[in-house]
Amino acid sequence: MLEELEGPLFLNPLNPAPGRNPREHIRFGHRGTVAPVNASALAESTVKIFGLTKPKLREARQKAQEVFRSNYYDALREFDPESGQSKAHTLLNEYAAGKYPFSAAALDYHKILQEAEPEPI
Repeated sequence: MLEELEGPLFLNPLNPAPGRNPREHIRFGHRGTVAPVNASALAESTVKIFGLTKPKLREARQKAQEVFRSNYYDALREFDPESGQSKAHTLLNEYAAGKYPFSAAALDYHKILQEAEPEPI
């Protein structure tokens, strides 16, 4: 009887296999919190193995989110009418490319900010 080999118990953001992208399993919330998406066992083990709930790490993510918020809203003010884009678009692309520490936490925070915006009148 052949048994299946056990795969890695944690998520690796570098060249993730299909279905193992950390962005599909882990979400960062307000103030740098972290949580598994849909009770993902992979996310739960990753959070535990890497100590992602440690207070100093959460505080570092929170600080990164605060820096992102400040830089993002400043960048929104610099709109180029010719291209139709602001520097905020460039900033978001840089975060998506992982250029800044805790980019994933900042991008998840960006989604939270967008959802909190009031509907236009």
